[in-house]
Amino acid sequence: MAVFSIDDSLSKDHEQLDQLLQKIENTLSACSAEVISLLQEFKSRLSHHMKWEETVLFPAVKECCTQEQKRSIESLEIDHERIRETLNNLIMSVEENFREPAKEHLEQLKIFLQGHNYDEEHGVYAEADQQLDEKTRERCLNLFKTPNKTIE
Repeated sequence: MAVFSIDDSLSKDHEQLDQLLQKIENTLSACSAEVISLLQEFKSRLSHHMKWEETVLFPAVKECCTQEQKRSIESLEIDHERIRETLNNLIMSVEENFREPAKEHLEQLKIFLQGHNYDEEHGVYAEADQQLDEKTRERCLNLFKTPNKTIE
């Protein structure tokens, strides 16, 4: 029987998002249609990732974790808001062709994501793999891997 690892699957998604962010950085100076397209793809994928965490993973882990772990999850949820805001500021700067603010927002986004991803990979993802049974992990991951399914 297959082992369904939240940590492996979501860490891989972090890596793919990081690669996409690198492409954005490489094309940012042009503020072209290509960078806007990459930003929209990044926003769509990151939004799915965070919404899945907030509506599927975090509630599942909260059911079986300690108060300290719940506080860590609340901190991750606050991070999500900061990340969304910074990404929206980056997109607005690029659309308005404000190169310097766009570079600053991109650097800020990279810093937020680096710390946030580390906290997830060494916290809630590992906790999910330890505390959730295999069936629950499988159900959670199936929802993640099917972006067209409604996650409300």
